[in-house]
Amino acid sequence: MKKKKLSGKLILNIPFKMLVLLIALNLTTDYLRAQVITTFPWTETFEEDSPSRADWTQIYEIAEMDWTYADYPSTVGSESDPYEGEMFADFSATSFDGDATKLVSPILNLSTVSNPTLNFYYVNPVWGTDQNILKVYYRTSIESDWIQIAIFNSNVTEWTDSGVINLPSPSSTYQIALEGTSFYGYSILVDQVVVDGTISNVDVTSVVVTTENDLPALIETEGGTLQLEATVNPEGANQNVTWSVEGGAEFGSVGTNGMVTAITNGTVTVR
Repeated sequence: MKKKKLSGKLILNIPFKMLVLLIALNLTTDYLRAQVITTFPWTETFEEDSPSRADWTQIYEIAEMDWTYADYPSTVGSESDPYEGEMFADFSATSFDGDATKLVSPILNLSTVSNPTLNFYYVNPVWGTDQNILKVYYRTSIESDWIQIAIFNSNVTEWTDSGVINLPSPSSTYQIALEGTSFYGYSILVDQVVVDGTISNVDVTSVVVTTENDLPALIETEGGTLQLEATVNPEGANQNVTWSVEGGAEFGSVGTNGMVTAITNGTVTVR
């Protein structure tokens, strides 16, 4: 049985280039799989049903003491209930030796956000004379250095607002980190992390359309598929696109995600 061929002709209603650019980045698999936060204000509740909690990661700076998500502190100072909901982030701090771990946020696309800010609620009780330290850092990309922007190293026994912390140098691959350092105080607790700012509108200048994995724009089997991908420029512009068949609908269709499916032999124009 002969295979039928369906050629794909890609057309957009704004200027674009059929450009395939493969860039090898030294990124971890987790980083590549993690979701990117694009809607602000964004709130992390640390609840079981939080859509972003699973995308927080940890970096062990000194030793390997974990942040955990809990409904009761590992070691209780005075405050034991969450600020809101049923869960919070908990750094147990059961060491005198300065064990330090960063709790790192998902990737935040702040490229369209003006004057981004951070605030959260925290508890950091002293135990006798032993006081833990909570620091706040940011980095503009996974390759960038961490930069400290805040420190909390005093006795705080009730949920307290961190105050507004300005986030410098916003980028499309931004991350914040909460670093706990253990000197055997009671648990450091953090809840209701909020990143906010003013969203700026960015005009679209072009769209680059490619096929997934740089495959030819050709389907060689009836019912076969071809995944199209679109990148909207500049980087900070809204990346949402709408796919449609402008010609040859009897030969093929396109889904909302850019997947072209062959119906029969012919040419399909996708816009």
